[in-house]
Amino acid sequence: MEQQSEYIDFHNERVNTDISKEEKIRLISVLLKKRTSLQEKKKALFILGHGNDLRSLYGIQKYLKDPDPDLASWAVLAWQECQNSVLGEGLAKLFGEAEDLLLGGLGGNDGKLRYCFVICSLEEKAFAQNDKNKTEKTLKKIDKRYSSKAEKVAWGVAYVKITCLISREVAPGDYVESFINACNNPTPFLRFHYFIVNTHDITDKEIDDYMQEIKSA
Repeated sequence: MEQQSEYIDFHNERVNTDISKEEKIRLISVLLKKRTSLQEKKKALFILGHGNDLRSLYGIQKYLKDPDPDLASWAVLAWQECQNSVLGEGLAKLFGEAEDLLLGGLGGNDGKLRYCFVICSLEEKAFAQNDKNKTEKTLKKIDKRYSSKAEKVAWGVAYVKITCLISREVAPGDYVESFINACNNPTPFLRFHYFIVNTHDITDKEIDDYMQEIKSA
């Protein structure tokens, strides 16, 4: 859960992913050395994950045969992203244009990635109708600002689950955090904390586990 969010948020970092063949070979070598720090390997995986070539894909795949335990999930995400890019390149060569093959099982549409995220109320209080109205009104403003589209809003007693299409030009963290800040101005009613994925619809059990996690933090 944490690495999924961290990997998505890592797109905010100023990492140059447009690199030469020689640099990819060097990064694969760095990745496979046991003495390389985990932070260096994390960055290498992220850059290779943005490759659209078989060299990058095979490099990540080789690392996954014996990954560092703390980076195994991160490496899988990088491999999935790279695989989608490689498939997209193959389709472009076959059919003249790439299909919208996107990172994550929720897919996407029209240049946007689909995400599902959950935000809890402050102090686990039930949402007032005014809070719900403001949430949906704010979503429309944030969608317009970020060229995105909220598709579904589901309310729990003390949480809201939102499914939305976020432009690939926008960091998902920027979208969600701008939404929370706007909702909480001038009177806060949402926690500045959230659980976000782009692989599946968040289940009730995952929401329960998440709420327990932030309660005990």
